[in-house]
Amino acid sequence: MSTDDKIYTFDDFSDARGQIQTLADRIQQGQNIKFTPDDSGLFNTMAPRKAFEFKEAQGACLRKAYNDAEIVFSQDRPSDLSSGWGGKGAMRCSTIDIVVGRMASVRNGAGPEENSIVHNSFGADAARIYISQMTDVDANFALAKGVLDKLKEEGYISDARSAVGIKADHVRLVGREGIKLVTGKGQFPGFGSRGETNSRGGTIPIGGKIEFIAGNNTEQTDIPGIPGLMPAEQIELLQPIPKGDNLLGCLAELSEMLESLIGAVFNVSLNQVAFNAVLGIDPLRPWVPTGATASNTDIINRVFSSLWQLKINKLLWSFNYLESYGYKHICSSNVSTT
Repeated sequence: MSTDDKIYTFDDFSDARGQIQTLADRIQQGQNIKFTPDDSGLFNTMAPRKAFEFKEAQGACLRKAYNDAEIVFSQDRPSDLSSGWGGKGAMRCSTIDIVVGRMASVRNGAGPEENSIVHNSFGADAARIYISQMTDVDANFALAKGVLDKLKEEGYISDARSAVGIKADHVRLVGREGIKLVTGKGQFPGFGSRGETNSRGGTIPIGGKIEFIAGNNTEQTDIPGIPGLMPAEQIELLQPIPKGDNLLGCLAELSEMLESLIGAVFNVSLNQVAFNAVLGIDPLRPWVPTGATASNTDIINRVFSSLWQLKINKLLWSFNYLESYGYKHICSSNVSTT
């Protein structure tokens, strides 16, 4: 919020202003203010609210509202009365919808017009926690398709499943001693050989996907390339996360192979120096010793020096990235994944 944004305004509150006299009005009228009026909004008193109504469904069994915060117990209804599984007349789609700031972002943040009738809007409502026995949670929140979703011809793998959706400008999940993001079956006794099922009695995959999608985009990115140097290609934005220990082992093996390569090139260079020394003893061809000496000098100055520098750099690379005490160690000490 910029410093120019108002946290308290009567803009577009024509009806409310005619009914409620605020603290600002009383000050302008010269009244002696010795208390906090109940309708001023100050010190958590009730602030004036724009008069608009939420179109309540007949099937809603309970609705609790305070100012612009509501808890609605009803059927699955992501938008208007015809939406969701409740709109299709489905059974077993009971839903608890906790929402604040209905249609808060419409009209450039001015909210709904006075005396208007509004429906649910997963895009325009300020913040919500949506708990449903059966819903299409990814479709409702307009989320990009994940890896398994793209294997379906239509919809998402989460369609017609129980779900909890949370949306706001900022969401924080805080665990003082830890947070686990877990998919798959719970280790419960008494569920038989199949174990726990999903909410509709179906089989649960052994390891459900956990996908972190920044920017809500999972489409391929086209790389144009450089003619004659680099071909054009497509890169998947949604890619697997490496396992730290496996990656560590992979790079350690690569380090050993690089060490072996350095040793092999060093040994070949030593043999070449020795061969040049023997070959250089040729009294019948005086130019041969000169060439052999020059060759050995070049091998020592260029090849040996480069190999020693490469070996030092390789050791530093191993210390910095592959050892737990390295300041650029590639494995996190706090976050683990399967």
